[in-house]
Amino acid sequence: MASYHGFSVLSAAEVAAQIPHGAMVGFSGFTPAGVAKAIPGALAQRAQAMRVAGLPYQLRVLTG
Repeated sequence: MASYHGFSVLSAAEVAAQIPHGAMVGFSGFTPAGVAKAIPGALAQRAQAMRVAGLPYQLRVLTG
């Protein structure tokens, strides 16, 4: 895991891997350019992989 000015830096896939089935995830426009686009894509990839594996993966999503 990398760090930037003392903060941990995770890839979008690493973030998605930490969000469990049934979680509520909120997205906002108050992030650096590109950040809000990377995480939803990684979550979609994770959901597809879970479905192929026969495991449930469903999220509640809030946006603003």
